Amino acid sequence: MLSFRFILYTSKTYKNGNSPVMLQATSNGQVKRMAVGFDATPKEWDEDKQRFRKNTTNFRSKNTKLDELEMFAQSLLTASILERKKLSLDEMMLRMKNESVSANVAQFFDEKIKELQAAGSAGNAFIYTCAKNSLLKFAGDKLTFSEMDYRFLTSFENSLRTNGAHDGGISNYMRTIRALYNEAIRRGIAEQSDYPFSTQFNKNGYSVAKFKTVRKPRALAPNDLELLKNFDYTQHPDLARAYQMFMFSFYEFGINFADMAHLTHDNIQDDYLRYTRKKTKKEYNLPLHSEALKILGWFGGKDYLFPIFTSFHKTEQQKLQRIMKKRKQFNKAMNKIGELLGIKTNITSYVARHSSATTLKRKGVSEDVISEALGHTDLKTTKIYLAQFDNQVLKSASLHL
Repeated sequence: MLSFRFILYTSKTYKNGNSPVMLQATSNGQVKRMAVGFDATPKEWDEDKQRFRKNTTNFRSKNTKLDELEMFAQSLLTASILERKKLSLDEMMLRMKNESVSANVAQFFDEKIKELQAAGSAGNAFIYTCAKNSLLKFAGDKLTFSEMDYRFLTSFENSLRTNGAHDGGISNYMRTIRALYNEAIRRGIAEQSDYPFSTQFNKNGYSVAKFKTVRKPRALAPNDLELLKNFDYTQHPDLARAYQMFMFSFYEFGINFADMAHLTHDNIQDDYLRYTRKKTKKEYNLPLHSEALKILGWFGGKDYLFPIFTSFHKTEQQKLQRIMKKRKQFNKAMNKIGELLGIKTNITSYVARHSSATTLKRKGVSEDVISEALGHTDLKTTKIYLAQFDNQVLKSASLHL
């Protein structure tokens, strides 16, 4: 006789420490399982009730979806009895898989975003949220993974272009959707056979690689850089903070805005700047340029070295939103400085990064030290491996800035 129940499949554990919730069906000694799109810890799962406990995030909505899935499974069994048609284990699992809430893209997006937020990856959570909002605006919240075929993705791409998106933005959305689809397959939520993206086995799938573009350099020209170095910020107090932060980034090998925001006095050790980059988790040990030291003295920060966060900003999400707000203000201030100096280049926090590396190249610093400092051809991974070089090499290089 065919029967079923929901279980927490603890034989499999994800990176977040949770195990998948699965529908387990049994018939004549045969057992088959399918993921239903949720996961939990043993403390969050009630084995007797086959439902999430109250200590689980969104336990009501998750249990409601399990209720719906159970009702559908029971209806299949009831119909087979009334119609006197035997329901095979394979047929039941196939029909359950088609009905399963786990195939819903919006729901899995939400689960992934919550996981990223819980792991402290606020930046990635924001990227997934943007991709989700754009996709659901196009297709609605009932979209399933099996519906995202080549034709669908091409239509979505065309819609993004019609609304003003360029290759860079479209590439970000598509790479995020592809990553979500891959994770859905790993968790048994989506079928490998439905996978719509190009692979070595399916050259006709939707290609994300076609969006690879060569970005133009964003470094300041030597004359413009000198104008900026000689800018009298004392005459423009409303622009002083942004200017000092830009120059600190320039003198410290292009440290980016987000990493600067997180710097505290603990990151300063023996006239060296030691920190772990938020994006890549790489550790850096950089000599503090004499001008950079002056800038730190100018700010005189008590907790953080730079005035980005306040005592209010405790969670990663709060810090991310603060960084985005302050970086926008920073870029606006730097562009105002550019206008005052007659610099045509659009000056942003990223320009300090390019200008630092380009200046080193102009001064003849070894390519082994700086060739990877600001890769202009691959924005997916900005490979800055300055930490791998000897401190004395970096200290000598910084004298050219």
